[in-house]
Amino acid sequence: MSEKTPITENINELSIKDAFVADIEAIKFRSTVIVDPAPMPFIPITPIVVGKKAFTYAKKLAASIKNVID
Repeated sequence: MSEKTPITENINELSIKDAFVADIEAIKFRSTVIVDPAPMPFIPITPIVVGKKAFTYAKKLAASIKNVID
């Protein structure tokens, strides 16, 4: 895995593609390396990034509709 992981970056600035690549790298790493017999659960960051982006766009859409109505 690369040293620059998306978790250390700001999630708001992370693209969906980068989050997906990071999740795939984490899954690949976990499937090839046994670190602990009872490893920490894998929490993908792609749904978090997608949800944040969707919420941001929904807020922008609601604000633009409100401006048109007013």
